[in-house]
Amino acid sequence: MIDAPDPATTGGALSYTVTASNAGPSQAADASITSILPAGAVFQSATGINWTCDAIGQQVTCTTPAMAIGAAPAITIVTAAPAVDGTVTETSSITSATADPSSANNAASQTTVVNAPSDLALALSASPSPVPAHATLRYTIGVTNLGPRDATNLVVTDRLPDGNVLFVGATGIGWTCALAGQIVTCTRPLLLVGAAPSITIQVTTPAASGALIDQATVTATTADLDLANNTASLTTDVFDSADLSIAASEGPDPVRIGTDLSYTLSVANDGPTAATSVSVVDTLPAGTTFVSAGGSGWSCTSLGQQVLCTMASLGVASSAPAIAIVATAPGTAGNITNLATVSSATSDPDAANNTATTVTLANAFADLSVALTDSPDPVQGTTQLFCNNSDCVLYTIDVSNAGPDPATQVEVVTQLPGNGSFYNGVGDGWVCPAPSSGKLTCTRSGLALGEAAPTIFLTWKAPSPGGFSIVVTSTVSGSSTDPDAADNTATEDTTVRP
Repeated sequence: MIDAPDPATTGGALSYTVTASNAGPSQAADASITSILPAGAVFQSATGINWTCDAIGQQVTCTTPAMAIGAAPAITIVTAAPAVDGTVTETSSITSATADPSSANNAASQTTVVNAPSDLALALSASPSPVPAHATLRYTIGVTNLGPRDATNLVVTDRLPDGNVLFVGATGIGWTCALAGQIVTCTRPLLLVGAAPSITIQVTTPAASGALIDQATVTATTADLDLANNTASLTTDVFDSADLSIAASEGPDPVRIGTDLSYTLSVANDGPTAATSVSVVDTLPAGTTFVSAGGSGWSCTSLGQQVLCTMASLGVASSAPAIAIVATAPGTAGNITNLATVSSATSDPDAANNTATTVTLANAFADLSVALTDSPDPVQGTTQLFCNNSDCVLYTIDVSNAGPDPATQVEVVTQLPGNGSFYNGVGDGWVCPAPSSGKLTCTRSGLALGEAAPTIFLTWKAPSPGGFSIVVTSTVSGSSTDPDAADNTATEDTTVRP
């Protein structure tokens, strides 16, 4: 009696070939072979020339009316191996109606090793899906051993998609991975029943849209009776992607209230594909008035505070001609904010660079100037408590506004030397607190266009002994913007005689 295969696998085919012979001296009448299958084995068929076979439970009986001298045709019994992990035994015996002078050789048995299988299952996923062109794509492969036997010598084979897919790397705890052509192979020596750490394969997608098909398969040296769950295939869509960016500048800054201000917008496409239906929306600051907008290749319109400029497409690694927008600044002073945003019909992988903001100071322009004189100069110092005309210096500070706008919150700061004594400054319309921290500060609410402010007078008592000179400096400023700062400071040297 012969078994096949040996070892067998639980649930797999296990067949027995039973052969009988008649050593004579006469034929055997009504010969019968009874085979007892292993417990748990599932009978499937029993055949043999001139044999009639039936099965009841684990017993298979094959009969023939006459068995001639010599070897009889073999009987093949086909079963499904039982669900055990060990050895099983099949026993067959033969009898006939004819007397048998020697029954010692009328029975035989066959022991078979049966191994439990390991049912490996593979799952495949991709992230992100869909994925932009020329972007990172990660495939995750999960392998699970559904048992009941531990799996040995596992091999996961992943065929990367065709096309310009760039392999970056493959990792997984306990896995050893390598690339050959478009095939990534990962191996591990053993997987107990349960899930293995996942395998991550990272690639860079092509620079064009399309569909990527990835296929992965797991095998092992341990028998696997369910191969249907050993393979997975995945299709990932790749869509066009264009990284648009926008930059903005403005001028002049500060801008005079009620005058024109220009914004320059620059758009670039860093790819990896061309951008279609490119749009730039520029939101002008509140209070500004649109004047014009345009740029080569751009079509621009305005509605209220929004300017829309469109372009059919922008190629990879290219910059569009600049957009120039002109608006009139508000009639009141303050910071004004302009916001420009670029977009397109093509997906953008980085929205962080799609907006640009500029903040401009809109202000009145007033050209303030200051003049400073002293008298007498030189002066004779004194040790007296109070000075008289010969040892007192009178400084005159004159401020004027050449425009073109009225000045507001005008301030004159005069730096004072540390020696001698200064007395409070005075001037009509000026507020001049006592000198503090070596300076005199005088303020007034405003100064009209073309107006000269009343003179500020400042008295200094020269000390004795003399033989030195002092430097007094006055600086004028205002909350308005001064277009010419060169005349905002005046200096006077005063000499004290020995």
